[in-house]
Amino acid sequence: LAHVSSGATAAARAHERALGEARDEAAAEARTAQRKDAELARANDALQAATNDRDAAEATIQGLRRDLVRRGDALRVAEEDRDATIQQLQRELEATKRDAAKWKDDADALRTEAFVEATRLRDETQDARTRAREAAAAQAERLTAAERERDELRR
Repeated sequence: LAHVSSGATAAARAHERALGEARDEAAAEARTAQRKDAELARANDALQAATNDRDAAEATIQGLRRDLVRRGDALRVAEEDRDATIQQLQRELEATKRDAAKWKDDADALRTEAFVEATRLRDETQDARTRAREAAAAQAERLTAAERERDELRR
């Protein structure tokens, strides 16, 4: 009977070890989600830097524009340059926005996967605990029956 009890205990311990490994895996997924969040923050910083660069370029272009107005036809060239610069910055800004949105979606998906995995592990743990309790109860019943039988044989 002690062997049966230690078997149930060993099974419970093995399950607890498996649960620990699953928790470690879920924690790794959570760290990955945190890294994705950090990447998103860096993308947002890059987006802000691009916006600042665009604003600075626009300010520079405006200064040039004022100077070139005095020179007549040179204004047209400056406006074309400014427009080209702004268009390039806008393309880069849109690409950065798309990247940031993708990183955010990736981070959201990882958070969802981590939650689903944690829920699954919790459910498995509850099921294993229930099975262990049921096995212990069945073992206790067998032990009680064996003791009664032994007592009856002694009489």
